[in-house]
Amino acid sequence: MTDDIGALRARLAAGDGPAFWRSLDAVADSPAFRAFLDTEYPAAARLAAAPDRRGFLKLMAASFAMSGLAACGQPDGRAQEVPYVRQPERIVPGAPLAYASAALVDGFANGITVTTRNGRPLKIEGNADHPWSRGGTDVFGQASVLGLYDPFRLQTPQALGRPSSWQAFRAAMTGRFAALKAADGGRGLHLLTGPVTSPSLAAQIAAMRRDFPAMRWHVSAPTGRDALYEGARLALGRPLETRWRFDEAKVVVSLDGDLLDPGPGQVGQARDWVEARRRAAAEGRLLPLHHAGPSPNLTSAKADTPLVIGSEGLEGIVRDLLAQAGGGAPSTGDGPAASWRRAAFAGLDAARGSGIVLAGAHGGPELLAQVHRLNAALGNTGRTVFHTAPVPVLDAEPLSALTEAMRRGEVQLLVMLDVNPVYDAPGDLGFLEALGRVPLKVHAGLYQDETAFHCDWNLPLAHPLEAWGDARSLDGTVTPIQPTVRPLYDGRSGPEILSILTDAEAKDGRALFDAHWRRPGEAEAAWDARREAFLQAGFLENTALPAETVGAPVPAPVVPA
Repeated sequence: MTDDIGALRARLAAGDGPAFWRSLDAVADSPAFRAFLDTEYPAAARLAAAPDRRGFLKLMAASFAMSGLAACGQPDGRAQEVPYVRQPERIVPGAPLAYASAALVDGFANGITVTTRNGRPLKIEGNADHPWSRGGTDVFGQASVLGLYDPFRLQTPQALGRPSSWQAFRAAMTGRFAALKAADGGRGLHLLTGPVTSPSLAAQIAAMRRDFPAMRWHVSAPTGRDALYEGARLALGRPLETRWRFDEAKVVVSLDGDLLDPGPGQVGQARDWVEARRRAAAEGRLLPLHHAGPSPNLTSAKADTPLVIGSEGLEGIVRDLLAQAGGGAPSTGDGPAASWRRAAFAGLDAARGSGIVLAGAHGGPELLAQVHRLNAALGNTGRTVFHTAPVPVLDAEPLSALTEAMRRGEVQLLVMLDVNPVYDAPGDLGFLEALGRVPLKVHAGLYQDETAFHCDWNLPLAHPLEAWGDARSLDGTVTPIQPTVRPLYDGRSGPEILSILTDAEAKDGRALFDAHWRRPGEAEAAWDARREAFLQAGFLENTALPAETVGAPVPAPVVPA
């Protein structure tokens, strides 16, 4: 054993054996370390060429420490890297501080409270006072705080894959935007976003379209609600949001409905459902749920009578239920589907005017239109089933229209905000191939994702916990988004990026927020008080969308035999 150790020591002394590094100074010039710097800290990589390695490592260590301190303090724009011998205002070491804000799901807001400690956001819960969420939250909202600290976020602007700056981006875009505006009112300029429920962002896009009248705006919504709105249009004549009053219902029939499943409606709808069932139990009755769909989900897990059935079977069920609701004879047959249909109709027929039939976007517009007709035939519409105007702004073209325009060579400049169509666009759309025909592509996102790799400019978005903004919940309630910490990286919000592109002087997020919500001629003191109340409550009172009056549904088209 002693001989073996001696031989190993001799090999190491002669340089024949594994080499171990003992400090960063030993690997500062290695290719692997420089590749790591280029990937993780592109701004610092430019300093790595300095001849003084020891000085560079000291600077990098200091920058790492300052990045941690940047999370400490107040998010209102004042300096935060203040040592605690000079205590920042409102910060008590170890004491939690809560901010009301919003977590976004497909562009829709859920009211949340963000608990910070020593200036760092740590925990997200539902805002108990918010009219929609009422203290509830979902996994996406709670997990969003993890994304704030994700080291893989895009940290600095990049031009053609190289580190750049916001000043360079603005300088590069100013001339191009001026040329597009002067040539033909912005023809060739296209904007691609996700669903927009934000009143201030919608107003900003509207102002941009007035300045560039030939500009085209598109929306990419892989899990959007287009089928829901189209189903309402087919049956009721216009796009509408469908809502339910579970507390007034005596039976609920779900045809592949997403009542409790993840999405923008989960938090509020689940709360409505739980409260309705508790109320029914307190009154000594049941609130039965019948669910039929092709695959198990959270709604089917809570159903009293679940049924697994394909899409064609669902269409047959709703046709039979509609025929029976109008006085027709029930279909004959045996089997699980027939038994389920008889039980569902018996409950709906006994509770006419107090039943609910619902379906999810996966069913398609035609099935949804039939569900609207069925609710009307049963007398549920206007009672347990009601409708509001759509929450998202629908004045935009779909992703397919953008793809066709790119394929025809009509897109000269494409700006994409927080979308990743190269990853989530339908494969048969051919988006990536068409994107290659666009001369100048600008992408803004939290990460350097699949779309970013094919763009000329990649811009880091600020995380929602770092940004100013607003959005609507599924019921229409306006919810503010306020920063709970200063940006950890060199990111900007979507509205700030549009301001850089279009305003003579770029505005920050707070200035844009104030410009939209401050009333014309309102005194600064009055606005400060109103804004403080808005932010403390976490919602704007009386902004939920009212119920719309709808007429008799349009009959289903007759299919030739």
